[in-house]
Amino acid sequence: MSETPSSTPAKPLIRLTAEQRSTLESLLAGRTDRLILRKEDPFLSVEQGSDVDILCRFPNKAKQEILNRLGAPVWIARRSYVTSFFYDWCHLDIMPSVEWWGASFLSNERLFGASRAGQFVIRRPSLADDALIVWFSSILWGGFFKETYRPAILEAVAQDPIGIESGLTEAFGPALGNELWCMAQSERFQDAVLLKSRLRKTLWLRQFTRQPARTLWSLARFFWAELCLTLRPPMPMIAFFMTEGYDVQSLLRELTARPSRTLLGFSSIPYNQQTLKPWVYWRRIARTRAKNKIVVITQTSAAFLQNALNQRQRPLNFLNKIFSGGTPRPDLFFVIMKNAQDHEGLAVIERLSGACILDGSKSPQELADIVLLEIHKLLKARTSESYVL
Repeated sequence: MSETPSSTPAKPLIRLTAEQRSTLESLLAGRTDRLILRKEDPFLSVEQGSDVDILCRFPNKAKQEILNRLGAPVWIARRSYVTSFFYDWCHLDIMPSVEWWGASFLSNERLFGASRAGQFVIRRPSLADDALIVWFSSILWGGFFKETYRPAILEAVAQDPIGIESGLTEAFGPALGNELWCMAQSERFQDAVLLKSRLRKTLWLRQFTRQPARTLWSLARFFWAELCLTLRPPMPMIAFFMTEGYDVQSLLRELTARPSRTLLGFSSIPYNQQTLKPWVYWRRIARTRAKNKIVVITQTSAAFLQNALNQRQRPLNFLNKIFSGGTPRPDLFFVIMKNAQDHEGLAVIERLSGACILDGSKSPQELADIVLLEIHKLLKARTSESYVL
């Protein structure tokens, strides 16, 4: 099965309105039970398209307050370690702890106990704790080091070496902590990537030894949340059907190039007989959807609509055969009509639930507008149905 690489759309820059800024400030300013991680200025982060990471002592209370103040988002992504709210103008991440696979990296007691007042009376972790979070979060989860955070880590090593050293020891123990401290002193932060497997194993085993029941429960919650995302991903799977000769790649390029604050990317897969077989779907497509990407299945067949003239039920049977056998059905069908005679098959196509007819004579830009509108309508409808947390 051939597959195009997933792409993440750029985030458009915006200017916060006075009302938006006031609403965001009411969620953060003066709150001793909430810390802003990584970025000092959450308002600038929002305007630049970055997410705002909020560590909360009472995450459910924070989630409900977001819904009450901001209303229903375009969509919500729920994982055990973070709940993400995607609005047209901002992306908020609510975190109950800083962890990896259920193992706390730095305890909430430490993070809140050593917190400081940042800009706009918004609480921040200590300089050292914030540096440790940005240093190791990408290594533990993704196996890479983010160079953009090097200045923040350098500042913390220079101004709070005791905090850095104690945090490394708390998370990874004396031996590995000392090895990492030597890396920090020589500014070799990227070298920690070479130790990623050892870091993960040490962190998890130390937390399990300290709090076995809590760590096992958190691990079970992690796997359950990931399973739910695989079985019921929040982002839709869509299908494009078109006659031979239509350049669907132009439309796909337009979709992936559009800046977006709510969509995390598209992954395009040309359909063949194996694409939606259960073993292929659950092994490849489901994993992509669990990463909150929109999977686009494309089917080009000159005979697809023409067959509707002779065997009116055949297209429906064809679709039923494809989207059965333990694999989910696409949430949206986009049928691109390129020639006038194509419209003779409309009677059959219109019987497909979720089908949208597109005029192939229009530009890719115009069609992308329609596709994105339909996707957002579907996401908002789903979110409204599950408004209760």
